[in-house]
Amino acid sequence: MCRFMPVGRIVLLFVLIATRPGDRLIAQSRASQPAVNGSTTTSISKTPDPCASAGPRTAPTSADKRLAIKLNFGSEKEGRDALSFEDVFWVSLTNTTDRPIKLWDLDSKRGWCQLSFELTVLDSGQKYVIRRTPLNDANPQGTRRKRIWWTETLQIRPHHTEDYDVLLGDGQESEQGWTGLPQNANGLRFSIVARFESAANRSESDYWTGATRSGSVEARIVKGQRSPHYYLSCGFVEKAFRILKADPSWVSKRDDKYGTLLNTAISATAKDVVKWLLEHGADVNAADKDQRTPLELAAARPAISHDPEIVELILQKKPELIRGKDGRIILQAMLHDAASGWGVRGVRSDTERRECRALVDLYVKAGAEYDLFAAIHMNDVDRAKTLMKQSPRPAVGSHWKNPLRLAASVGSVEICRLLIEQYRFDVDDFAGGGGYPVMANAVAHPEVVQLLIEHGANFKRRYQEQEGWDAHLWPIHCDNPTALHYAAEYGAPGTIQLLIDKGLDVFAIAKSNVEDNSLPADPTALDLAASSSWAANVAAIVQHPKFQAGDLATRSRLLNRCLLKVAEPDLDRPTYFQTAVLQSLLKAGADPKFSDNGATALQKAARSLQMFIDPSGDEDVLEFNASIMREINVLRQHGARLDVFTAASIGDEVEVARLLKQNRALANSKSFDGCPALLVAAAHDYRSIVKQLLDAGCDVDIRTEEGPVFEKGETALIVAADYQRNCIAKLLLDRGANVNAASSNPEHTPLAAARENHDVQLEKMLLDK
Repeated sequence: MCRFMPVGRIVLLFVLIATRPGDRLIAQSRASQPAVNGSTTTSISKTPDPCASAGPRTAPTSADKRLAIKLNFGSEKEGRDALSFEDVFWVSLTNTTDRPIKLWDLDSKRGWCQLSFELTVLDSGQKYVIRRTPLNDANPQGTRRKRIWWTETLQIRPHHTEDYDVLLGDGQESEQGWTGLPQNANGLRFSIVARFESAANRSESDYWTGATRSGSVEARIVKGQRSPHYYLSCGFVEKAFRILKADPSWVSKRDDKYGTLLNTAISATAKDVVKWLLEHGADVNAADKDQRTPLELAAARPAISHDPEIVELILQKKPELIRGKDGRIILQAMLHDAASGWGVRGVRSDTERRECRALVDLYVKAGAEYDLFAAIHMNDVDRAKTLMKQSPRPAVGSHWKNPLRLAASVGSVEICRLLIEQYRFDVDDFAGGGGYPVMANAVAHPEVVQLLIEHGANFKRRYQEQEGWDAHLWPIHCDNPTALHYAAEYGAPGTIQLLIDKGLDVFAIAKSNVEDNSLPADPTALDLAASSSWAANVAAIVQHPKFQAGDLATRSRLLNRCLLKVAEPDLDRPTYFQTAVLQSLLKAGADPKFSDNGATALQKAARSLQMFIDPSGDEDVLEFNASIMREINVLRQHGARLDVFTAASIGDEVEVARLLKQNRALANSKSFDGCPALLVAAAHDYRSIVKQLLDAGCDVDIRTEEGPVFEKGETALIVAADYQRNCIAKLLLDRGANVNAASSNPEHTPLAAARENHDVQLEKMLLDK
């Protein structure tokens, strides 16, 4: 399991590189990093009390409704303490609560928000306030709406951050420009604070209103003009266009970072700029640093621009269509890409499908062959009939063994019917799929599965992987599976219901190597659906009458082990539907109090909670923790009872006190894998719970067994030093904690952790002992 560990243990760095299209500012996610005390070691005459000003850590059950704002800026050349009014910087708005925060309604005539910046000259104290002109436009549907600084985001999800780019030098001559910028500020140092205000209609009580301020950041104002490539890449199309029109020589200039201006404009989906560049001599064949031509970039999927109008503009300039040593015809590959994106039966939005259809037409007009691969993806039965008449056994690509597999995989029922009934394609064809029949390709489409069964498909035969594995099938995570196993992991609820109705055993078992994929040795279809967190597939299995009519002992054993599996998610698996999976399992009869060698679903869930040095943490992991808390709440609502370890993990001081009052010996409680409650409380910075455990007689030097988070033999003092919990460290030292304790790694001591974290205060505290 991937876990965020303290400084000195594991350093995780995530770099997000995003291309941001459009002529508005685009919100993006930027992971915040754990805060590290960067002080150097100096002598301290007296150790200050680390608890004097520090407030207690808030438990993850907090419902405090706060909106936090953070200011982020700095140029690569000048360093992070420099700001140019011509540079793009961003502000972050973070929802720190467990519920969505609504900020505004773009369709309302009132309730606009305002972003402003307060600047104070450090030398003179002179103050400036930079803001947009008032945003109380009586007609928000008008043209001015596009110039508002935010995107169309209406609310921020729980424990999520929305980042908004700002360019103070953008559009100052326009009616929506920034006002209040200081003149002749070059070289001066300022203290800068960002402020966000919302005055939504008070009658709409579910909207957030008020004001929030960022922390103060010091910066030196510098001069700096950026290239149009830079502004296009940041989404400031009008700013880039003004520079370009003022100096057309930019047309042929490359930027070391962003490449050609034409490709940058295509990535920004700036159609007017693309058209202007092509009309003014931009090279339609100039490749970017990744050797992509403008045509390839415009047609790329997943879409960078994926705009038929831009593709048409480029094709009108007659670009090269054959490139590379192998003479690759890129037009045909683009046709296949567009056709694949079209999808069938509403799996794509109407807008995407219209775009893909338009692209296919453009490529065919430009000379690409409208082949069977494209016709199947486009669900074009007439074209498929024409091609099949020309060649009864046409190829559909180097990987697909026959057209029927491709048609089954995309859910094209009528083309499947054509191939089966008129051209007698084998509905099983196990050999052509490396031991997997056509039905394995079709499990996401119940109508195709029904068609295959009607025409004699052997849906009861077990799948045995053979040489010649079909690259277009996802590997199933067990051996000797049934079609129901495959449907449970990769199919649709309708397919699951159909297969069970037709007679497949809902309790049929396959084989699994428990060391490789964490499935039980005898996995059923329910095990695979639960392990993959497919809530709809889990519900389809447990709600089926044949499952409900099964042997009670078998059913209970299966439900309970799936409950434990689902309750212990990790960061590599989706968490969105796990609460729904738990609810389905519990409703079907899973026991919320079930224990397997001491492990309950509550403990499994609590053991997965992530720990941070910086409580703000990373928004994805904060959301992960919030999902774990939702699971714990569901389990408790169905009758699960907290134990001391779980209560300590979630910061429930009341429950910890109640349990310790009943039995003080529980103070030394450990999790199912040997992690003491004291260590988890220390890592989460739950100071009151640490004190409760110690007051009840917990061994201050209790050690952990080897587990997924802590090293074997760690004490609470080592954990406090790792996570920079100085207040807890003082409490432990006052209670007699062994200052020289080491984990199974003899070099992992509290003093070593304090020094590696550059924590001068804790180092002094430890040396005093």
